[in-house]
Amino acid sequence: MTLQLPLKAVIHVLRGSLPRAQHESVDAALYRARFCDALRDRRMVVPSPQELDHAESSMDPASWRRLATVTSAIEDEAIGEAVSIAARLDEDPSRVWFEGFVGFAAGMDLHPLELLRESSHRLEEYARTWLLRVGVGVAGESSDQSIERLTRLDYARLLAEAERARDAATRRLSDLRRLQAKAERAR
Repeated sequence: MTLQLPLKAVIHVLRGSLPRAQHESVDAALYRARFCDALRDRRMVVPSPQELDHAESSMDPASWRRLATVTSAIEDEAIGEAVSIAARLDEDPSRVWFEGFVGFAAGMDLHPLELLRESSHRLEEYARTWLLRVGVGVAGESSDQSIERLTRLDYARLLAEAERARDAATRRLSDLRRLQAKAERAR
């Protein structure tokens, strides 16, 4: 049985962490300490300094801010407990801190905090992606339903589809102009 959390509660906690994470200066050492303390408080595997050095090599200031949002989320009692249990049940408990926190924060570059504050769809996608990465399901949904909803929200996919549509429209416009020029020359 998969651990599940109410999506609205997770979104509420993440939304509450956005202003602080967005406006405080990024101090990587402080963020790193908060992250490790939060994991330790939840009785989760804490990465070694060497593991963190390696994992954090891809972190930029925006990634650190995203890491702060999910670190704040596990400070919430219900969310933290569910993530902690999921981590302890995982075959590789270090996978959770790596994929669910550091990897998540570094990989969500299409989701700056400003966008998360402005778009409920992007915040939902962010929350669903994080829950999936830490091994916690969405209450009231099967795994298939959650993945289907996440697929529909996928910002990268939506951007790619918009780009393909724009390219197709540009090609069609070019074809129409070429046909128009040909028709004018024929007159």
